[in-house]
Amino acid sequence: MLTLEEVRADTSIFTPRGAIIFPRSDGSASYGPPNTVVPPNSAREVNYFAVFKEISDDKRYRTWSKTVGSALAARFGLPKKPPQGDHWYLESFPKDYHMTEQRKGPKGAVRTDPYLFGSHAHRFRSGPEFFPHATWLLTDPLLLEYRCECKYCGKLKKQGEVDQSHAMAKEFWTSERAERSEGQRRAARGGDAGLGGKKTLSRRNMATENSVLIRSQVAAPKFRGLPGIPIDSAEDRNSELGVMDSIQLGQSEGHRVGEVACCKLDRPIVDEEDSNRVINIWPVEIVKRTFRVNVADVPPQDAAPWSQEHHFDLEGRVSQIRCYDVLFLGTDEKATVDEDRVVPGIAAKMPEDLEAVELGDIADHPWLQDRSKPVLNLINQEPRPPFKQFVVAFGWQWHALTLLRSLYTTTDEFSRESLKGPAPPVVSATAANNDASASATATATSTTNNTGGPNRFLGGESAESHAGMVDDDDDFGRRRRGLGQTQNNVEEENGGLLDNNQYWQGAFFGLERIWVGDLVRLRLAEDDVKTMMEALAKGNDLVRAADRTNPQLRAPYLMRIKAIYRPANVTAEDTDDKCRVAGDVYRVIESEEPAEKQSENSMDVELPPVNDGEPARSTFTEPIRPFHPPTTAPSASAYAPTRRLESSRSLPPSPYLPPGFAIQLVNRSTVDVVCSVQQLAGRLWCSLATSGPSSGSTSKFAYDLKTARQERLRQQQGHEDTLDDVRVTLSLAGIVAGAAKAMEVDTYKGYAKDRAAARRRAQMKGLGAMLLCFSDAEGTEEGGKKRTADDLDEDEVQSSLGTRKHPLTAREVEDERIRKASEVNASIAVAKAIARAGEYASQRSDNSPTATGQRERSSIPVPIPEADAGASEETTTTRHGGGGRAPSKASSNLPKKSPKVADAHGPLPPGWQLRRSRQNPEMVYYANPQKGKTLWTRPTEDD
Repeated sequence: MLTLEEVRADTSIFTPRGAIIFPRSDGSASYGPPNTVVPPNSAREVNYFAVFKEISDDKRYRTWSKTVGSALAARFGLPKKPPQGDHWYLESFPKDYHMTEQRKGPKGAVRTDPYLFGSHAHRFRSGPEFFPHATWLLTDPLLLEYRCECKYCGKLKKQGEVDQSHAMAKEFWTSERAERSEGQRRAARGGDAGLGGKKTLSRRNMATENSVLIRSQVAAPKFRGLPGIPIDSAEDRNSELGVMDSIQLGQSEGHRVGEVACCKLDRPIVDEEDSNRVINIWPVEIVKRTFRVNVADVPPQDAAPWSQEHHFDLEGRVSQIRCYDVLFLGTDEKATVDEDRVVPGIAAKMPEDLEAVELGDIADHPWLQDRSKPVLNLINQEPRPPFKQFVVAFGWQWHALTLLRSLYTTTDEFSRESLKGPAPPVVSATAANNDASASATATATSTTNNTGGPNRFLGGESAESHAGMVDDDDDFGRRRRGLGQTQNNVEEENGGLLDNNQYWQGAFFGLERIWVGDLVRLRLAEDDVKTMMEALAKGNDLVRAADRTNPQLRAPYLMRIKAIYRPANVTAEDTDDKCRVAGDVYRVIESEEPAEKQSENSMDVELPPVNDGEPARSTFTEPIRPFHPPTTAPSASAYAPTRRLESSRSLPPSPYLPPGFAIQLVNRSTVDVVCSVQQLAGRLWCSLATSGPSSGSTSKFAYDLKTARQERLRQQQGHEDTLDDVRVTLSLAGIVAGAAKAMEVDTYKGYAKDRAAARRRAQMKGLGAMLLCFSDAEGTEEGGKKRTADDLDEDEVQSSLGTRKHPLTAREVEDERIRKASEVNASIAVAKAIARAGEYASQRSDNSPTATGQRERSSIPVPIPEADAGASEETTTTRHGGGGRAPSKASSNLPKKSPKVADAHGPLPPGWQLRRSRQNPEMVYYANPQKGKTLWTRPTEDD
């Protein structure tokens, strides 16, 4: 599309005499008025359209011409008056457009309404309706409908929705009408002679002596479509990404609706028996974003009071503070809290020294049995219950957060059927292959067997069409089109390829909300980074020459998400790779590096192609989407390190990286990197480690660059979930690798259909765990043995199911006994985790992209049931072979004697693997395919 400056400078459009001439038209003679026959004079009622001449002197025609012309001139930044005329006007409407007047009603009382016919979309009923369409006709040479912002093109806007251009036109006409009306009133009063020749302000807009003008702190967000495709952005995505346009260094990135965070209590909960035990945070859900106005107290002598009006100057005293309406989880209490009291859930740290708290009997917590919510009085001044009730309720919500941290939910789905307007023409596979460059062909060869990504974009591409999920107006000026690869997720239609992948605009990822366009943290093992670099080098798609031979394996990596999708050919065997993200990968580097490091970071624009065989492939990370080279080669400055990614039409800017650090693009603009959702670490929280302005700053500390450098060089042993404040903060800010503090999304059980279901699932399991803690924790030791399924009688099983219309069968009793045995042992682990403030950390499966290793205590651990029940002799096979099953018989698989306790943090013995039950995905067990053994408990060397 043409820019405003290009159209404004075109004198064939905006002529010096004030006439505006449309250079193109979407009109057609077939879209004219339906009935133009003038009824005879004898007709009692009439209903027809009177068509004005192409250039008419009729009053309504001239009114439309002048008002639309003046609005267009203001839109394109031209002065009110043209150089050689009195006003701007339309010389004529676009070709095949007809200005009409509908005349309807009984003769002598005919109603007249103006209509503009000719557009393919709809007839226009007023100047404000036609204004955005006229703007589109002047700026879009290709006349692609989805680029028009009028309310009719595409017919995708909700009824009553007024877009930005329409609102601008409406504001223009309203102000013009108000100015004319005020002038008429002044003339009726005898002019401005008695007012000193000055215009008076209307009472509505007049500032009184003791008033102050309050404006929203954050401007209305710009309209953002999705990157590179004609899909309207979700309303929440538009507003939440709009926050990134206005934040400054040190200001919070903002919490988003639906996220789970932790709120600092204004009245900390103190143990009556030991004042050192304090609960000062509580899990909350963000319900709404808002703000409050704060007026600072200033003594009268400093405020320069007005002696007569008793007025105090408010300049410099009024500020706005971003707030959130939050729901305290586990209760019905809601509150509006300032932003500096809300911390990301991933950064929250469980209060210490709670292991000595006596929880009492279940009778002390009646809400556990009647499934109600406790009354804790967290925010009001009412008397509070005993400290032990807070500990139980807090343990319930902490366990729920633990489970929610491992779940993700995709939102705002769309597909190729959601295109605004008809799909553009498709580039055939043959033509695409013939035009492909050597580097693109090499990359396509290295990714022929991938499971498919967004390289077959939604409907193909013409010379100016939007490519799949890529910003076609980014700094690189790239235009991407899919190469013809035979895939299961594409189909032939009209001689071209169409993308059948499933796409989403955003996702709830663990405790956080992410959108397409976000800059997020990645957690990549060294093998993942190495494989990614090798594959990018294979296609000559690396920015730095040094990454070919000496990639930085332990550096922090970020991704700017441009697609969240699921390949159409994913089968049931690929459940570990349901959802994927695609985008550009960036490395975090020090902005002031030694000379040898700077030389390593130097650009190698002309890298020769590499043909040294097929690179090692990774299950999770692979560069895909090879496209044609950009029409204009990107300059070296486009790849230069920067503190912040700038915004484009559909991508928001990124947060400011902390001082001393910058980000540098890893892959060239011709490819995107695709990874599993499991390899995301979470949102980027640069404000936690940045000293910024006092207003809106949530900085935890002003870190020392030397300390940050030491943390970056610190040896990482596989996956590391730390509680160290410095390392947590630097990890969330993107300075150290994302694996130091990341969400624990599990691709086996982590997907939930909707966020509400995920929250209910986490809440119910947390509540069930706390119930079992009371019902079984004290009785787990009987004669020196831990309780198993054989120790549960039928009465306990019946009571756990509640009232039933029919008695349990023998098979149901047996199945329920097995289920309850697993929950009993799970509750023991949960009780220990809560009592020791999250000492247990989740043991990741061998299929994880990060290696298993020694780790520290987790602030929000993912509990894995440490069930000390016995083993199954059932032989299993690999997961994809379909033969792996969890034990199913209690009598033979759950011996009463517990095996030797294994190290819960060390690596598994050779040959053992952690697996999930196919019958109950919530259960895990350990399998050794070589020995044909399965265990509920963690195996030891003796096993």
